[in-house]
Amino acid sequence: MERIKLESRDEMPMKHAETSTANADPLLAVSVPSDATAFEGKPFDLTDAVGIRIEGGDGSHAMFRSLEAAELPEMMASNLKEMNVTKATPIQLLLLYLIKHKFEHDVLVQADTGAGKTLAYLVPLVSLIHSMRICSTKPAPFRPFAIIVLPTRETAMRVATEARQLVKNVSAQVAMSFEQMDPRETARDIRNGCDIVIGTPRRLLSHVEGGMRGIDSGIGGIKMDNFCWLVVDDADSYANDQEFKRLMDLLCPHSKRLYVFSTSLSKNESDQFKRYMKSTAPFEVFGCRKTINFEWREVTTTDRRFQLLSDLELIRAAHEEMPKTVVFLDDKVVCDSICSFLNVNDILSLSLSSAANKEKREDVVSSWTSGKYKVLVCTNVAARGLKLRNVRFVINYDFPDVDTFAYRTLNSNRAGYRQHVITYFRQGETELARKTIEVLNRMRKAIPDFLYHNAGMQVPERD
Repeated sequence: MERIKLESRDEMPMKHAETSTANADPLLAVSVPSDATAFEGKPFDLTDAVGIRIEGGDGSHAMFRSLEAAELPEMMASNLKEMNVTKATPIQLLLLYLIKHKFEHDVLVQADTGAGKTLAYLVPLVSLIHSMRICSTKPAPFRPFAIIVLPTRETAMRVATEARQLVKNVSAQVAMSFEQMDPRETARDIRNGCDIVIGTPRRLLSHVEGGMRGIDSGIGGIKMDNFCWLVVDDADSYANDQEFKRLMDLLCPHSKRLYVFSTSLSKNESDQFKRYMKSTAPFEVFGCRKTINFEWREVTTTDRRFQLLSDLELIRAAHEEMPKTVVFLDDKVVCDSICSFLNVNDILSLSLSSAANKEKREDVVSSWTSGKYKVLVCTNVAARGLKLRNVRFVINYDFPDVDTFAYRTLNSNRAGYRQHVITYFRQGETELARKTIEVLNRMRKAIPDFLYHNAGMQVPERD
């Protein structure tokens, strides 16, 4: 095993590493030029300034200059301030404009975690629903205007929490549904009237099928009379989900518009979603990529534990304090074992796996988020279900499947911030090496020679 020397807190020399050169400025606010055409209440073209690429649609690149320019209902603006949202990200300003003023177009968005995708669809939808319902006293039973699909309980709960904060004292109601939730609670909310239903594919499918059969059966059947907007978030999570496909087949013929959000989609995945869209020219929006340093380790199974300890000790030595670090593994038993090993060796760590119940997961994430512990050792539950903010180092202890590798890389940090990804790769994984080379080529990242060797491929000549 070769140890690496970390020379400073700001730079880490890497073996088999390549650094992207994307704009590294955080997308926390929009810097608006002093242009006479960019006046309050009117859209303007800021896409070049903020690093957003737009394709398709009607060719428009217009977006709002600020939240104030979007003229949101007064209570919504107040709710956003209570949520500590005083400035919008570029993605949010663009989607506010597209959803409110380009209703004839579907939209497909690919942008990093931290770009503000959740509020990018919640804010315009709540604003539109408020305008549609402003003269009515309460929503119609069983007849939502919008359905939002999310892959896991954790993501559904997170988005529903934000939505309920946003609709406080606003003419809009939110219902939530996922497998582990008491269906009677959702049925009550749907029966009493809700404008937005947020849930996972399996539970939403039961509501939609019940509504289409004309029976409630205690599950809160959803009817399509008012249905306008279908939102699919974390769109790269449904590749082999047959219940999701069935749900889309049922909902899309009734929806007026489809809005798809993801960190990254392959061309094939994008094309599949476009087939569900009704507009012939959907808008495609691409956000900035964040700066990522890749480093690779070719290790044996017996070496990995000590390589991990060595890497974490070097990372800690190169910083005033241990930066936030996530270690991903496949096995929940190994997860706890590695966490104990690190703690014994003075690396304060927490473990998180699918074996933990809801309260345990929330407690672990809270302790890690607060900064009490800086190292989180976890299985795929954290990669797919939880939003882990401001992670400086990601260590793939077990090399995952290539889709999970891409998802972990792109979803464990906020847009625009430096991140360092260290991946351990065992010898002899021929097919996995080939697929990894394909993914790295798509990401336009340098490929270490040993991956070509493991794949049985010739190392290409480099300039």
